[in-house]
Order: sequence, then structure tokens, then C-alpha cells
Amino acid sequence: MAATQDWVAKTLKAHNDLRARHGAPPLQWSDECFRAAQVQASACQSRGALFHGSQQGRSGRHGQNAFFGSMPGADASDVVQMWYDEVAKYNFGRPGFAPGTGHFTQVVWAGSTHVGMARSADGRYVVANYFPAGNVTSPGCFQQNVMPAGTKAAAKPAGGASPAVSPSGASPGKASPGKASPERSGLGWLGRLGRPFRRNERPAPSSPGGGGRVLLGAGGAQAGRILHGTVKASGWTPEVLAALEGVPSPEARNTVQRGLAEGAAVTIERQAQSIAVTTEKAGMTRRWNMRWG
Repeated sequence: MAATQDWVAKTLKAHNDLRARHGAPPLQWSDECFRAAQVQASACQSRGALFHGSQQGRSGRHGQNAFFGSMPGADASDVVQMWYDEVAKYNFGRPGFAPGTGHFTQVVWAGSTHVGMARSADGRYVVANYFPAGNVTSPGCFQQNVMPAGTKAAAKPAGGASPAVSPSGASPGKASPGKASPERSGLGWLGRLGRPFRRNERPAPSSPGGGGRVLLGAGGAQAGRILHGTVKASGWTPEVLAALEGVPSPEARNTVQRGLAEGAAVTIERQAQSIAVTTEKAGMTRRWNMRWG
């Protein structure tokens, strides 16, 4: 199933008009991102719940925003505008990932160069995949990629891949380090994402409050809420931050930081009033846990 030209045009206009306010370069359409987003929108309809998935493409890891509306026929521009409206919660004075702002930051993320957005057959679920993924929590990334309104457009995306046409006969799998490994995507080129990470995917309820709409951000946690469940991490991802949100002890964060710094596989098991952090490296397993309330 291919995207109609009208849907493509509305998706790009909705994103690029808003990105221009923040000095972010315009996105191009990606068939790869669209196909992955369509698979996920259909999966959400089948499960009857909003959740993340289908984020790994041939070019690398995708970022993802997702939406649910109780009424069918969600409009592309309306959905993107709702994601963007989280700008009201974003603190440009203290840039970084924060619950309730991940949709906005992915929409305007300067390093993302491509988007594909799809709608489920029943018209209630909308999913957008982005490449390269935004909301990267490495030091300085948010300052470089999420600029205040009125920022002058940069000549090149900040901190993102720069897709380029490879020489005739070149193999995408043999790109030199640090350079894009493009894949032809119908209406644009895709580069290779430099640093993929694993993420746990947790369903959100299909019968939400708040006017029958739910937004699920690129980080995998429902906007503005603590993530409950299991997160497997090899780096600082939005899920890790959401799982640590509200824990009344700095030792939880410290334990995760130490594990990641040592190159260990870190598993966080978070419930409403408990957390357990397990780190595994070279056959050695360590576990820290606490309860409160």
C-alpha cells in the first residue's frame, strides 16, 4: 500500500512549516520510513492499543511518534500539530529529554532528515517514523537539534546524517565510517544511523481519557507519564529516563550510569512503588532494588 500524494504533501508541509520556526531543515519523504510506520499503525489497530515497534529499517534505527484518536479519519496536519503543541512544556533554558515533550522534540529535531507517516485502515492510529532518529540523549544533542522559535535556519542538519548519492555501483554496506550509507527511497535518500539502541515496547490503553486521544512519543513511554515495565538498555534512551522518573533515591540513576559506563547490559524493572536494576557483563550479574511508599 503506497501513500497518496496528498498524504505525502500534507505530512511534509505540516512538519516543515513547524520545523522552519525552529531553524530546522525541511524533511524529505522516505518510503522506508512510511512502510515501517504503516506496519506499526496496522499492528496497533490489530492489538487495539497504541504501542511502539517497527523502528528498525535497512538504513538503521528510526525515531517514532504515534497517535490514537477515538474518531476515524485523523488528519495529517492535525496530528503533527498535536505533537508539536508539547512545545509549551519544553524548557529551552534546560534542554534535554523530558516526559511530555518527546513528540515536539522529534518533530523539530534538526538532525532528522526524512519522515514517513501512515494511518491505520480504521483511521484511528497514526504513526510517523523518522530518520535519523531524534531525541538522542548524548551530551549536547538537544542543544544542537532543538532550537527556540525564531532561530535562523542552519546550512546543514545539526548532528544528523547527510544522505548523499553513492557512486554508481557502490555498496551501501561498505560505506566508510562516519559517512551516510544511502538507500534509494522513492522520494529521497536515507543514510545509516550511527548508534542504534534497544528499547522495550509497552502498550498504551486503547480507550484513553483526554478527549479520546493518546500520543505515544519516540521514547516509547506515554507522554507525561512514568514508564512501568521492563527496559533493556545499552545507552541513555528516553525509556531509561522515563523508567527512572519519580524514584526517590539517586542510587537508581547512579547504578544505571555505572552499568552503562562499564559497558554492561542494563535491565530496569519498574513498577509504581518499586524498581530493580540488573547489570550483566562478562558473566557477572549485579542487582540493586528498592521499594518505597
